[in-house]
Amino acid sequence: MGMRSSFVGEEDNENLHKGEEIRPFLLKAIKGSRIAIIFLSKKYASSTFCLDDLAEIVECFKEGGRLVYPVFYHVDPSVVRHQKGTYGKDLARLKERLGDSIDDKLQKWKEALSQVADLTGWHLQPRGGNIALFSKVKGKYCTKNESKDLDALGSKI
Repeated sequence: MGMRSSFVGEEDNENLHKGEEIRPFLLKAIKGSRIAIIFLSKKYASSTFCLDDLAEIVECFKEGGRLVYPVFYHVDPSVVRHQKGTYGKDLARLKERLGDSIDDKLQKWKEALSQVADLTGWHLQPRGGNIALFSKVKGKYCTKNESKDLDALGSKI
């Protein structure tokens, strides 16, 4: 599965109880965010959950003039932009699995992927240095509280 496009901080987890559906909580977090840092991995397009979040982020941020920063994690931005390679294959599998009922959603997902790939972001490769780049991104765009939340995420990179 792809890396999550939404991040829930520790203070948010206190408001989310075991067994509750996370989707409405994430949508509220997306709508209330001023900035989105989207980690697009090789398998991101295999997750309808990630793609739904991405489409929501793009829609909200387009309307509100907020900031979106993509991080291409071991995937080339052109693969995301044109839905080639693993992105093309994963989207085709979703179409095959979910059928014609997904055509409208599939189009939204493709548009969101293209729009995000057209934004200036970061390209992280397996060769290393990812933690330093992550720290640089965190320091430049996050407040002290947001920075604490991202420390947890950065430790997984």
